[in-house]
Amino acid sequence: MELPDTGGAVLTGLLSVDRQPWLADHVIVGSNLVPGTAFVEMALGAAAQVKAAEVEELTQQAPLVLSGRDEVAVRVLVGGADAAGRRTLAVYARPQDSRSGAAWHLHAAGTLTDHATSHVADLTAWPPPGAEPVDLDGVYDDLAALGYGYGPMFQGMRAMWLRDGEVFGEIALPQDGAAEARSYALHPALLDSALGAMDFLVGGPRNLDRTTIPFVWNRITPRTSGAAALRVHVRKAPGDDAARLDLADATGTPVASVESLVTRPVTAGQLGAAGGVPEALLRIDWRILPVPSSEVRRPADWAVIGREPVLDAALFATPDELAATVEAGAAVPATVLLDCSDQGSGAHPAPGLPDAVRATARRTLDRLRDWLADGRFAAARLVVLTRNAVVAGPDGPDLVQAPLWGLVRAAQEENPGRLFLADTDGLPASYAALPAVLAAGEPESAIREGAVRVPRLERVRALGGRAPEWRADGTVLITGGAGLLGGHLARHLAAEHGVRHLLITSRKGADAPGAAALRDELAALGAQTTYAACDVSDRAAVAELLAAIPAERPLTAVVHAAGLMDSAVLGSLTARQVDNVLRPKVDAAWHLHELTSAMDLSAFVLYSSAGGLVLAAGQANYAAGNVFLDALAEHRRAQGLPATSLAWGPWEGTEGAVDMDRLARNGTRPSRPPRAWNCSTPRSRRANRSSSRSG
Repeated sequence: MELPDTGGAVLTGLLSVDRQPWLADHVIVGSNLVPGTAFVEMALGAAAQVKAAEVEELTQQAPLVLSGRDEVAVRVLVGGADAAGRRTLAVYARPQDSRSGAAWHLHAAGTLTDHATSHVADLTAWPPPGAEPVDLDGVYDDLAALGYGYGPMFQGMRAMWLRDGEVFGEIALPQDGAAEARSYALHPALLDSALGAMDFLVGGPRNLDRTTIPFVWNRITPRTSGAAALRVHVRKAPGDDAARLDLADATGTPVASVESLVTRPVTAGQLGAAGGVPEALLRIDWRILPVPSSEVRRPADWAVIGREPVLDAALFATPDELAATVEAGAAVPATVLLDCSDQGSGAHPAPGLPDAVRATARRTLDRLRDWLADGRFAAARLVVLTRNAVVAGPDGPDLVQAPLWGLVRAAQEENPGRLFLADTDGLPASYAALPAVLAAGEPESAIREGAVRVPRLERVRALGGRAPEWRADGTVLITGGAGLLGGHLARHLAAEHGVRHLLITSRKGADAPGAAALRDELAALGAQTTYAACDVSDRAAVAELLAAIPAERPLTAVVHAAGLMDSAVLGSLTARQVDNVLRPKVDAAWHLHELTSAMDLSAFVLYSSAGGLVLAAGQANYAAGNVFLDALAEHRRAQGLPATSLAWGPWEGTEGAVDMDRLARNGTRPSRPPRAWNCSTPRSRRANRSSSRSG
C-alpha cells in the first residue's frame, strides 16, 4: 500500500511453515527460526516497490521464532525519501491470531537508498583460476554439531575453493525448490546457504566454536532476480568479523553484492526468550564504526574552544574570544570543538563531587545557550568534546563529564543538526579521528586509541551478574517512596519478594499524600513500613537516617527513586532549575553511595529515565541527572559494589509530569506496573538481576 502523504509504503504478508514449507528446514539451536536472509528478501521486495536501488543497511533487531504451524503477520514499513534519496525501513511481526492481543515487535530495521554501489565482481571464469578445492564431506554434520539444524532447502553447498584468503563457492537449491526461486529476488534458503562460504574464511565449521546468525548487512545491491544457483565470492571486509559477498548466477551474470555482513553469536536461551513475549529491556552497545583512513585529516576551517590544542586547530580560550575574532572580521569556522574535558571528577575531592557536577552542567548550559542564540554561528557545527564520559573502553565513566551527555542530548533534539557529542581518551590518534566521525554524520561517538565507536540500542536477552537477595530480615530503603513509582515498587517488593521491612523517605514523610493508605496496603501484604521525612540531597540528613536503622534489621538494599522535574527548553533553562533537578538526583545518589559503600548491601537500584538517552527535549537538566545515575551504577560496579540503573520510560499515571501526547506520537507508550515488573524482575526468577549496564 502506497502512503500518499510521504511517498512511503506498507507491505504486508504472512509467514508459516504451511505457507512457506522451506521455513521448517531452518532450525537453530533447537528453535525454528526465520532466517536473517528472509529479512533481506523482504527489504529487497520493499526496495523494488518504491524503486530504491539498494538496501543501504539492515540490522536484525530480534530473532523471529516460529511456533508450530501458527501464522505470523508481517508488516514492512518504508518511509518517504529524504533529500539524499534515503528511506527508512522496518520489519515488524506478531501472531496472526488477533485474539492473542499481542503487540507488534520490531525484528529488522535499516535504510534504502536511490544510489547503488557501482562495483560488480567478475565471476565468469569458473572454477576460479588458481583456487584450491575444499573437501565438503561431512560439512553439514559439523554444522549440526554447532547447532545448525539444516533441512534439504538449506543444504545448498555444492563446491568450495580457497585462494589467498578468499573463498569461492557453488550453491544451489534442491531440484524441487528451483522453480520456487523465480518468485523471489534472492531466495532466503539460497542466500543462507551462500553464507556458509564465510565459515571457510577460518578453515570451515570445524574451526568454529559458536553458533552465529546474520546481524548487520551493509549495501545489499541487487542485480538480477530469481536465481536458483549461485557462484559466491567471499572475502574479509573492514571491521570485526565482517565479510564481503559477491553473488552471480550459474552463468556468471551478477545477482547481488553485499559490501559487508557482520554476524553475532546466538544461544538457545536467547531464542527461547524470543519465542515468548520479547522483553522490553534495552541497553547501549558501542559498535565499531569503520573509518576510511583517507578521511582522517584535519580540516582547515576548524576551531577549538578550550585549554588543550586539538588537531592543531585555531585555539580560543573562551567562546567570547572566538566571537570577538569573528566580530573583527575573521571567517566563521565550519566546525567548532567545545573542549569540556578538563572538568573531570579526578580534579575534585569525593565530598565535593556533586558541586562539581552541578557547576560543570551550569557552565556548559551557558555556553550552549550563548552559541545557539548567536546567529553568526547558525551554519556552524558545535562538537561538545568530553573525556571518558562514557564506558566505551577500559576507562570511565567520569562522573562529572557523564551528565553533559544528557544535557547535550536534549539540546540536540531541540536543535537538530547543530550539535554533536564526541568522547575521547585524550590520545592524539583519537583526536585525529574526529573529522572522519563528523563526516559520517554520527551525532554521538566515543573514540578510543583512534578506534571509533557509536552507540546503538540493543535488546537485552539475558542480564549478567548476581541476583540480589531481598532479605526478609533486613530493611529496604526507598527514597521518594511516597510517590507513584515508589509506591508501585513498595507493593511489588512486599508481594513478590517477601520484603518485610520498608523504610520510605519523602520530604513530608508520613504526612505525604497517600502515605497512610500505602502503609495499610503494605501491612495487608505482611510488610512493616516506616516513613521518614528526609531531604536525601542533604548528606547529614542521610547519615542520620541510616544511623537510625535498628541493628536487628540492618539496611540490606537501597532503591533511589526520588526525583524532581523542572522543565524548560534550553534557551529558557535557568541555573536554579538545573540545581533543583540535580540535587535530588546527583547529590542524593552520591550521598547514598558514599554512606553505604562499606555496608553489606545486596542491591543498590537507581531509578533513571529513558529521558537521559532519548526523548529529552525540554528536559536538559533532568536528562543530565539521569545520565549521572547511569554512570554511578557503572562506577559502583567497577568497584565491585552492587548497582543497577533502570532507565524507565513513562509510566501510566504520570500525565502531569510529561507530555504523553508527544511521546505517543513518537511511538512511546506508558508502562503499566505489571508489565514493567515482568520486564525488570521476571517472576520465574523472583529476583532483580544486577547489571553493570543501564537498562
